[in-house]
Amino acid sequence: SMMNPTGKVIQRNQILVYESPPPLHKSLEFQSRTVRVPPRLLPSPSGKFLCLFWHKENRYEILHMDSITSAIKRPSSKSINRETNMSGFSPAVDTGFDVLSFAWVGDDDVFALLYPPELKKDENNTIVKIQTTVDVLGTRVSTGQQNDEADNIVYDPSKFKPRVELKVLVGVNADATEFSGSIAAATATFLGTMMLRGRHAPTCLFGGPVLCVASFSQDKDTSQRDGMAYFYTLREGSTDTRASSYTSVGPALPY
Repeated sequence: SMMNPTGKVIQRNQILVYESPPPLHKSLEFQSRTVRVPPRLLPSPSGKFLCLFWHKENRYEILHMDSITSAIKRPSSKSINRETNMSGFSPAVDTGFDVLSFAWVGDDDVFALLYPPELKKDENNTIVKIQTTVDVLGTRVSTGQQNDEADNIVYDPSKFKPRVELKVLVGVNADATEFSGSIAAATATFLGTMMLRGRHAPTCLFGGPVLCVASFSQDKDTSQRDGMAYFYTLREGSTDTRASSYTSVGPALPY
């Protein structure tokens, strides 16, 4: 607190500010918009991390909370670094783009990412690589790059479908903060791609003790809608958290 002529004034609490980088992976038209739609804030089950999921930008960032709050916890620190918020660790531990959905799974800082297909067939039945952008209304627009290679190449069928990948955040030795301020407090380890049920492509993820993968389809001609939600968890007795160790559980529910 402090004193002034009008009496005792309570000092305001410190405010922590994290500046997220601009969406450089998007078009210049997208970046020049006057209003940036804020992200969804998704805390991890452990409370150690916070995901900023930029839905309109199809991008995610995961922040280490202690690395941000250390500026308040250790106000007497003489090592001031704007990028690391006066701590030895960079707040951002993982980031990625072209992501359709994000979800935390279980209690061990495992998270799932939904990606769009990598390949598709155009009206001429030519294989093209999908490059996705998002227009002003948030609608996904695909532009193709034709593959000029021989027609007899056999492509992986999974490349034509959306995929769900699993990652886990593994913390680094806290002592590292004493000699390096450029490292992150955790690293993201790839756990593999999940094997999914259902006749429709996945469209959305929901987190919790188990992973819910929702699949939705709408017929363009009849406008008939069809969707199901499937649930996945680690197999009983599993000794690791790899994607191959997850299995479908319980009944599928309408979505």
